[in-house]
Amino acid sequence: MIKLLFPGLPISDNQLYQYNKSTCGRFLSLEAKSYKAEILRETKYQLFDTDTSELRNKKLKLNIVVYSDTWVNERQGKIKKIDIHNLSKALIDSIFEALEMDDSFVWEVNMRKADIITTKQTEVTIETLD
Repeated sequence: MIKLLFPGLPISDNQLYQYNKSTCGRFLSLEAKSYKAEILRETKYQLFDTDTSELRNKKLKLNIVVYSDTWVNERQGKIKKIDIHNLSKALIDSIFEALEMDDSFVWEVNMRKADIITTKQTEVTIETLD
């Protein structure tokens, strides 16, 4: 099992791409490029002395916990419209790019929000299903 911890919240899928109206094409936004580079760097740093060969060519399970104190608007007492499933794509893609693995080996993803009073962070554990 591998455990990673990243500062802040993952970038939303809604912020990943920008569109070029003249060519009708889409491209990665500057914010997305910056986020992916940060996750790539941080993953390589955290796994510098870690043997990841146990993960290669195996079915994988990811557990992702996103910690934040902003899931609920305290004044209104209403839950904010932050879709948890929109927070996974850039995170997973960047981690697996750092591992030099294809994320098609991800068989299962469990993702949840968690309340925290201090700092926003994202925790990812990767384990084999075999």
